[in-house]
Amino acid sequence: MKKYMILSIALFTLVSSLSFCFAGDSGEDHICFTRIDSNQDDSATFEEFKKFYGDDLEKFKKIDQDDDGKLTHDEYEEYLLDQEE
Repeated sequence: MKKYMILSIALFTLVSSLSFCFAGDSGEDHICFTRIDSNQDDSATFEEFKKFYGDDLEKFKKIDQDDDGKLTHDEYEEYLLDQEE
């Protein structure tokens, strides 16, 4: 019984995290924001961004709507939603 409970919890955690990361997006260009934000400070610098997207400063600037040099989760998700349209 204990083994099934642990397995259920692990499966629930995995499914929950995947649905959070990939909600609304099935495109190849999607990388979960929490992976980009490697230091987990709730924003992603160009240095963090380029580990996944390469040296694409133009894309970074397009996503960085307030032009503060950092991406927020909201800016990134809005960009991904725009890509779906």
